[in-house]
Amino acid sequence: MSDGSTSPPPTPPLKGRGGGLVKHSLTIAGHRTSLSLEPVFWSALQAAAAERGQPLNALVAEIDEARTTNLSSAVRVWLFDRALAQSKRASTTSDSGVSSISSGGNGRTSPVGT
Repeated sequence: MSDGSTSPPPTPPLKGRGGGLVKHSLTIAGHRTSLSLEPVFWSALQAAAAERGQPLNALVAEIDEARTTNLSSAVRVWLFDRALAQSKRASTTSDSGVSSISSGGNGRTSPVGT
């Protein structure tokens, strides 16, 4: 049965951003484990470790301690939460603190306080 509507075409996969999974072996809490992530997540994880001034293994160990799901998913969620928090901080710090008000209906705005 058709109601005349069509569904949107499927979203094509991201090319060059996700790629296939890349597996690395890490030592966490004294034991070797493997972690499989897409290249974009490996890059983000390495950047996060560098920004925090800690080895990759140490950062993954922190994520491992707090996780409630498999390690790969936990790393992806941690990176997403980190990016979201950075985005929120950037949007609040990018405000110049200058508000605008309409100036008498002439279509122009004037900064508040001038």
